[in-house]
Amino acid sequence: METPRLHHSSYALATKQSGFKSRRPVWSVMQEKVYKKRIKDTGQLRARILTAWDEMDQRIIDAEIKHWRTAHFVTRACIKAKGRTL
Repeated sequence: METPRLHHSSYALATKQSGFKSRRPVWSVMQEKVYKKRIKDTGQLRARILTAWDEMDQRIIDAEIKHWRTAHFVTRACIKAKGRTL
């Protein structure tokens, strides 16, 4: 199974602009753990995903949730402002 190529350019830009410099996307952390070695089949993929999730540092998840809430607030503010400067 081939490792998927993920495009984080817009995600990285949003992360940089939001001020979460030490934050890492959850999937980035998961991807490092899941695809560390070649995967033989979907059963092994499933097992690795579950293991990676169980071992995930709660601080990474908390930072991601905080980022999502911030991004949601900014998005709603932009919609409410109808494109005007916030």
